[in-house]
Amino acid sequence: MENIQAQLLTEQFSRLKDSIDARLRQIETELAHTKKLESERLLHITCQIQAVRDLSADQENRLRRIDDSVISNRASATLIQAGQAALTLIAAALRSNCISFGSAPCRSASRIASRGRAFRKLSPPHCLLCKKG
Repeated sequence: MENIQAQLLTEQFSRLKDSIDARLRQIETELAHTKKLESERLLHITCQIQAVRDLSADQENRLRRIDDSVISNRASATLIQAGQAALTLIAAALRSNCISFGSAPCRSASRIASRGRAFRKLSPPHCLLCKKG
């Protein structure tokens, strides 16, 4: 009986070893699968982070361009206002020049002074704006 018990015990140990080996292979397979999934997740997250960085850089560039445009428009508006003021001063000076010649201010000088618009170039006989002499 000793021989049969020894064979039985050997067979049980052999099955236990096979069972442990199978379980170990199963765990290794699951671990490899988990590693693969985690690497795919990491790659996906890395791609998402890069996309967010690209989007952020694009937004920043857009904001800088818009800011530059606003500054440019403000400068242009300031120059336009200065030009309008200069034209108004010129028109007012021309209007006072009409008065200084002893005549009543002409309609052209009044219209230019009130609207602040540009006037045409005239040769001065008496009034620079309406050519009255």
